[in-house]
Amino acid sequence: MKPAVSVVIPAYNSEKHIIKALSSLKNQTFKSLEVIVVNDGSTDKTSEIAENILSESDLDWKIINQENRGVSIARNVGLSSANGDYICFLDSDDYVHETFVEKMYKKAKEFDSDIVFCKYNLVSEYGRTLYSYDELFDEELILEISKKSHTGIEVLREHLRDNIHLGLENVIYRKAFLMRNHLSFTPHCWYGEDLEFVIKALLLAKRVTCVPEVLTFYVRHEESVTGRKEKYWEKLLTLDEMFKRVENFISKSVYTSNELLKLLESYRKRHLIGLILMTIAYENIRDINEFTKYFRILKEFQPKTYTQLLIKILAIAFPMRISLKIIKILTNIYDKMRKRN
Repeated sequence: MKPAVSVVIPAYNSEKHIIKALSSLKNQTFKSLEVIVVNDGSTDKTSEIAENILSESDLDWKIINQENRGVSIARNVGLSSANGDYICFLDSDDYVHETFVEKMYKKAKEFDSDIVFCKYNLVSEYGRTLYSYDELFDEELILEISKKSHTGIEVLREHLRDNIHLGLENVIYRKAFLMRNHLSFTPHCWYGEDLEFVIKALLLAKRVTCVPEVLTFYVRHEESVTGRKEKYWEKLLTLDEMFKRVENFISKSVYTSNELLKLLESYRKRHLIGLILMTIAYENIRDINEFTKYFRILKEFQPKTYTQLLIKILAIAFPMRISLKIIKILTNIYDKMRKRN
């Protein structure tokens, strides 16, 4: 029998974390579920551990072993192998609530949706909530979207305004919708590939709704922030190229509009600035010339002083009224420090 939902999990050297992801699927209240693990050239025991867990479940499952080709190709391989009515992409270190499949699929069938999303929480590897969805996004808007079907463009506008957020793990997609629109992940794109997929899918979706509950958990590991040497410049270039592809996709779409392109540009700037600020923080950059290197990717950014840099960041990252308040507060603090000296 055809499964209701297929969950695609790309995995690379995930032996430490994949147990929780697979256990959360094994314990689902709704059993019409297919699990596809794409073992992307792991050199540890990822494949063996996955097989041991899944063989003890009553789920349909398969493990696809391949040479390391990157997360985007791994997801595409899983997508082409999936038999479910709906598809979900789950990273190997994240997990879902035991009612995730049941509630998401029920909502999808109720509204005949191309896309259904839910809330998620960002948690530590020990299960502590770092940020809840309602702290970051508009709770009332989520409730409104859950009550009826909306067009993908309506939801995309709110996503680009940062009022809501669709990642990969908190979304299920109708497989026929993805196939009909030839939607897949850009091969060899290793950063921002999930965001590109989500934006393109929303642009084309006719019916989108949501489950206004936290059903997905994104895990932030300590080593992901402090234990790795990040290639920030490569990340910036990769993210910028991704946004160029998305802009081109929207521009060529029958649904294109100046409003949507303006929203995308503001969204792009906020994301690039966020990554630049992470770069500055984690690489301990202090020289203004080093600052400007990273800001060259934003053409209008050519700051010569830290004050100019701050003002330009605030102008994009926050509404003007908030930016002015922040500048005023910082100026007052600076003036008080000067008087003391």
